[in-house]
Amino acid sequence: MNAKSLPTAREAEGQVVGAILLEPALVPKTAKQLRPDDFTDPCHRATFDTLQTMNRTGVPIDVVTLKQELDSKAVFNGSTTAAVYLAETGQAVTTTAHCDYYAGLVVEAARKRRIHGVATAAAEAACNGQASSEILADLGAGVEDLRRDECTAEKFQAIDGKQLDSSDFSLNYIVDFLLVAEQPCILAGPKKGLKTSLLCDLGISISTGGEFLGKFQVSNARRFLLCSGESGLATLQETCRRVAESKGWRLADVPNFAISPDLPRLDLPENLAIFEEFLERQEAKVLGVDPAYLCMPGADAGNLFVQGTMLRDLSELCRRQGVTLVLAHHTKKSVADLFAVPELDAIAWSGFAEFARQWLLLGRRELYEPGSGEHRLWLSVGGSAGHGGLWAIDVNEGTNQDAMGRHWDVDVSNASEACQRAEQRKADERRQRLNEQLEADVKALVDAIAKLAKQEGTKTDLKDATGLNETRFRPALAAAIKAGHLVPTKIRKGNNRTYDVFQLGGCNG
Repeated sequence: MNAKSLPTAREAEGQVVGAILLEPALVPKTAKQLRPDDFTDPCHRATFDTLQTMNRTGVPIDVVTLKQELDSKAVFNGSTTAAVYLAETGQAVTTTAHCDYYAGLVVEAARKRRIHGVATAAAEAACNGQASSEILADLGAGVEDLRRDECTAEKFQAIDGKQLDSSDFSLNYIVDFLLVAEQPCILAGPKKGLKTSLLCDLGISISTGGEFLGKFQVSNARRFLLCSGESGLATLQETCRRVAESKGWRLADVPNFAISPDLPRLDLPENLAIFEEFLERQEAKVLGVDPAYLCMPGADAGNLFVQGTMLRDLSELCRRQGVTLVLAHHTKKSVADLFAVPELDAIAWSGFAEFARQWLLLGRRELYEPGSGEHRLWLSVGGSAGHGGLWAIDVNEGTNQDAMGRHWDVDVSNASEACQRAEQRKADERRQRLNEQLEADVKALVDAIAKLAKQEGTKTDLKDATGLNETRFRPALAAAIKAGHLVPTKIRKGNNRTYDVFQLGGCNG
């Protein structure tokens, strides 16, 4: 890059000076945003410097006085006189409404020139035999100076009631009524609760403009970056393939989607600075970070202030880039009811619940049966924007032993429907257990009577032989008689008394 191609904003510089000529009261505010060195045009630079000096020393600012001050400047001793410059610059601006916007363009171009200067100095030093350690130290100092300059820019602003009422601060949903743009979100759930898998579904849904979990519509496709440092690339690849296929995509064809196995360190400012540059290069609009505990030291997990500072720094980084953060984290192990609907208080570590402006909370509705590949989960959604809801998610991942291998089938229903299905399923399971028990008890009766003398016996004989209590004996005996396994009859014994006995029926093979 040569000097001629360095970033400039000369037209914007003229707009700023022209706005001040129309309204000199803008000088104090503009002086907080700009300094004379930010201007590349020598006439604009000299005029802005003079305006600052006049304002600082209390000299009234008007065109006549300003012309007298500028006449002594060397830059106006040539073909361009102060009178001509002021006339042309003033006539080129008709409103002061856009002064802040043009000042921002001037600042941005100046910062880029300073960055180029720091980089050029390092490049020249590298070619002049200077030690690499010294070059890095100078480069680091230069970058730190640039960041310090940026931090000294005016950061505080006030909006009065009229501005607040008339401005457009409408919410922009990434996923309809589930995820709001540019507000940090916590995705929290129990260990092995499919947090990473749901992040993959969320990412591919946002990247393609599809439906999250096949239920929640994405408003517009956006670039999604998933930084996941726990599962490993092999697992992430396999999961993303299954999720993509469930949505009708080949993973290779999914647009706007990227994965990184590297996570930012929230306790190391220099690492965060590198991560911010990486995020800017990726041009992502939504960032998934998984899991939070690998991004920060555990020693201060209970310190609200330390945790809050680190989370704020990550949030500010994303805000500067216009990126929506979705941070995956775990819930507490010590909860009274493992299958209750999860709440914000269940999020582990200090600061996370307070940090979340919106949340996606996962919890198990039922105990997971190892090897089944079936997960029954709660999804509790909420946010400070006012959105919220509770859904039941049934995920069937299959197993490696299935004929078609593992997959990704998701069914989402409202909470009441899920509760009804759960009660029905429990009733069916209880009925099945009772039927199986009844069949076993009937078999025990048949086996017992087959071993008795003459293959017949009284109720007492059968109860003693099977060990069944009255609660199980009565329905088992009735079922055995109904099925024809046992036949009730009467016999007369030697004492001339009649007894009710049961004999093997003809349905016992």
